[in-house]
Amino acid sequence: MINVYATPAEVLREVVPELDEAQLSPYRGLASFTAADWFHGRQGAVEELLERVRRHRLVLLLGPSGAGKSSLVQAGLLPALAEGGVPGSDRWLPVLVRPGRDLAAELARDGNGGIGQAVEHRLRETGSERVVLVIDQFEELLTRAPTAPDQTTSTPGLDLVQELLDALDAHTPLNVVLIMRNNFYSPLAEAAPHLLEAAKPGSVDIPAHLSTPELDAIITRPAQDAGARFEDGLPQRIIDDLRQASTGRHVAATLLPPLQLALSQLWERRDHGRLAHQTYASIGKVSGSLAAWCDNAVGQLPQAQRLIAHRILTALVHPADDAQAIPATRRQVPLPELRALAADTPAADADFDKVLDSLSTDRIIATTSPGDARAGDPIVELVHDALIRDWEQLRTWVDRDRKFTYRQ
Repeated sequence: MINVYATPAEVLREVVPELDEAQLSPYRGLASFTAADWFHGRQGAVEELLERVRRHRLVLLLGPSGAGKSSLVQAGLLPALAEGGVPGSDRWLPVLVRPGRDLAAELARDGNGGIGQAVEHRLRETGSERVVLVIDQFEELLTRAPTAPDQTTSTPGLDLVQELLDALDAHTPLNVVLIMRNNFYSPLAEAAPHLLEAAKPGSVDIPAHLSTPELDAIITRPAQDAGARFEDGLPQRIIDDLRQASTGRHVAATLLPPLQLALSQLWERRDHGRLAHQTYASIGKVSGSLAAWCDNAVGQLPQAQRLIAHRILTALVHPADDAQAIPATRRQVPLPELRALAADTPAADADFDKVLDSLSTDRIIATTSPGDARAGDPIVELVHDALIRDWEQLRTWVDRDRKFTYRQ
């Protein structure tokens, strides 16, 4: 019998006892929040985004890496739409994709008639009234690893832009939300000015800063929902540390990834439901938690496996292209290609799976299977672009070993 006085986390353990601590944690570390998570502190931003969707069929959500764009859509906007936040939106079908393999696979399920025909097919199939198509990491349309170091970057997939615009012009029952890093705005303006012109009325910038009430909710509410508590003064100490880590008076939203990672570690090391000052200091606080976490994950591997980890991680970064004003980004790599890049000897191949499993367990990388069986091999990528920005060791490896990121 389930204890009616149990916390949500304890209820989950009783109902699904095989869940591990990572699955029970109310904090997400470096992963995006989803509708299934405890998502707090961003209601104002959710309302603004909801209003844009209410007024415009094409919305472009812009913001820096780490500001919580994907979480805002997945854990904020889509649940709000499912609850009827826009009249009739409880009968909309959300489709969340990425450019490249994911989007192509999603469309391939419905034949070769383009986005408009794919939407009509999905609506007939599901009985929904409208599709809301969310394309996350839309900047990936502008990045592709060249096949050799002397080749320049190209912009594959921009034909999808015209398909999207044609479907919207044809009054297809479709809303489109594009999620893109704001430092790709200029490259996209040059490559697809017609798209940005069409999206301009519905463009919205994610708030660049977080208020003290927002931070307090982000820090404390998930733990409270899960039945835990912070030691007195610890939430304010964390907020003060975030202020010190910011360049101005306000806390930058780009500090959300290291904050979530620090909170995840605090949760994993809680003592009888208490998150403590001493533990917070031991993990390096917010400012040092990300680098310390990643350095420890790689440092605990045997020496031979560290080299494989080095190769895996650098292969998952698309280097910056200064000539095109394109910053370094995560790169999705099919698993067989990654194995070929990182395991160039029989001995290395034997250790590849161990290293991949270790990096996945430490939530530095993620492996996803294509949604369609015909779409190909599993895809591996870094869990967040914040690793490229804030993990000095990875930046050093990428600078030294660009040949791994250029080979396919």
